[in-house]
Amino acid sequence: MKLAIPLFALTLLLGCGEEAAPASDPEPEVEDVEAEAPPPEPEPEPLAECPTDTWAVGSQGTNTAAADGPAAATLARQASRGSSWERVSICRTIEGVEHHMICSPGAGGAECTLGLPGQQCSTTLPGPMLPVAVGEFVDTSAASSSAEWRCSDVE
Repeated sequence: MKLAIPLFALTLLLGCGEEAAPASDPEPEVEDVEAEAPPPEPEPEPLAECPTDTWAVGSQGTNTAAADGPAAATLARQASRGSSWERVSICRTIEGVEHHMICSPGAGGAECTLGLPGQQCSTTLPGPMLPVAVGEFVDTSAASSSAEWRCSDVE
């Protein structure tokens, strides 16, 4: 009998009669966050170069709507930031006539042309003046009073 007890203990140690390990709690399922995210909004339709309902401010072929002078000035400032900008275009069709300003980099600032009903104007603006001139153009539909514009009549 002395031998039976150690054999019984040895059997228990070797796995005979061993209980199955308790099942671990199932891990909570990780929900796929990306699957639940709403689809991205579609890209806005390209803005016509000279819309009738708002101003278009553009650079590198992309036009963005600007409701007023401060918004247009901000867009012009962003478009002309840095030394690699090429052109900024500001346009709106008012009563069937395009009001169009185009500015390109110039010595120390920008070379701008302005198409108004019956007039073609041009000027050279110091860099910081470009957004100001754009904002005034959008707010007044005329050449900026803070710049020296040279204008001629066109038919």
